[in-house]
Amino acid sequence: MLVDNYANVNGVCLHYVGTGTGPLILFLHGFPEFWYAWKNQLTDFGSDHHAVALDMRGFNLSDKPTDVAQYRLDILVEDIRAFAAHLSPTKNSSSSVTTGVASWPGPSPFPTRTRSRN
Repeated sequence: MLVDNYANVNGVCLHYVGTGTGPLILFLHGFPEFWYAWKNQLTDFGSDHHAVALDMRGFNLSDKPTDVAQYRLDILVEDIRAFAAHLSPTKNSSSSVTTGVASWPGPSPFPTRTRSRN
């Protein structure tokens, strides 16, 4: 079952939908989509992961800052890092990040928090 929730991270309230238990896997949408683009994958990956699709800052039910400077890539990457830490707060936990331009630079600045799904 898909469950809606909200997290206050990095100065914004982010909406997300998740299902399952286990290692965290994040699904990040691109423009102009929102979490719903990943609904089928959430169900599949939720069988053995905590599968979560995020509404990125400025999209759908997440906060929409009016200042364009609040959408810089470094801020979006920090949203993802803080969101993953919110859902999986222990240092030894790891998460996978799937797609979205903001996720491209994400794993390298935070190598202790992410892992590849090869």
